[in-house]
Amino acid sequence: MVDLVERLTGTEQEQLESLRELVQRRSGLAYASSRLYQLANRVALRMKILGLDDPAHYRLQLQADTDEYENLLEDLLVQETSFFRNEPQFHVLSEYVLPAIISRKSFGEDKTLSLWSAGCSGGHEPYTLAIIASEVLGMKRDWKLDVWATDLSRRAVERTASGIYRRSETERIPSELRNKYLEPMSSDYERMNESLRGVVHPQRHNMLSPPPFDSPVDVIFCRNVLIYFEVDYIRRIAELLHRGLDDDGYLFIGHSENLSGISERFRMVEFAGLPLYRKSRGGVHKQRQLG
Repeated sequence: MVDLVERLTGTEQEQLESLRELVQRRSGLAYASSRLYQLANRVALRMKILGLDDPAHYRLQLQADTDEYENLLEDLLVQETSFFRNEPQFHVLSEYVLPAIISRKSFGEDKTLSLWSAGCSGGHEPYTLAIIASEVLGMKRDWKLDVWATDLSRRAVERTASGIYRRSETERIPSELRNKYLEPMSSDYERMNESLRGVVHPQRHNMLSPPPFDSPVDVIFCRNVLIYFEVDYIRRIAELLHRGLDDDGYLFIGHSENLSGISERFRMVEFAGLPLYRKSRGGVHKQRQLG
C-alpha cells in the first residue's frame, strides 16, 4: 500500500499533503509520513465513489461540502474496540479507584459518580465502565451514575446510543454480568438493558473542544486516542482533559501513550503496579506508589 503514495507525481503528493493539513486543522488527526498511504487509500476510495480523478477537485469539494467531509472522516476514524479491553485497567478501576472516590464523596453532599469515555468508538468502553461502576455502587440507591460517551464519529455515537451488539462481541463480558445487564434480541444480537442505557450519555465531540458537560467528572478513560495527534495537539487535549476532571480525579490512557514531558497538569501514580494519572492542582509532581 505504501507504493500508492510513492507512485504519485510531485503535484499529486503536494495535493495529498494539502488534504492532510485540511483534515488535521479541522479534527486534529495527524498522519505521519509513514502512515500517509492510509489517508491516500481512503481519499482514493471517496474520489472513486464521487467519480473524481483530481485530488485538487476533491479538496475543493471537502471545503464546500460538509457531508463529504463527514464521510471521509468516518472512513479515517479507527473503530477497534471490545468489552473489558485491557482488563488490568478495569481491575484497578473497580478495586482501587472507584472505591476511593466513593469513600471520599460519602462525606459530602455530592453523591454523583461520573465517568467519561473519550473516544468511545462503538460504545464497548462506556458500557464496560457503566457495568463496573454499577457493580461497585451496588445497593447505594442514593447515588447517581453518569457515563459520558463521546466520539468524533457519528456512526460510533449512534451505535452507542442503540446499545445493540452481536453475541460474538458480548462474549467477553463475564456471564453473570451479561445475564444481569444484557437483554436477548435474537439468536445473533443482544442489547444493554434500559437501566444501563439510561446512565450512558452518547454525544459527538471533538477532542480539541471543551468537555461536553457542565460539571467535572471523577474518571476519564481516553485510551489509544492521543496516538492519532501530534504533540502540540496533545498538549491542548491534556489541558481540556484537566479542565474536565474533578480535583484528584483519575485519567486512564493507553499503554503506548505517555504525558511525560508533554503536560505537567497530571501526576503519575500507581495502583497494584499499574500506572495511571491523577489530576494535579499545580506544580510538578514526582511519581509515587499508592497500591
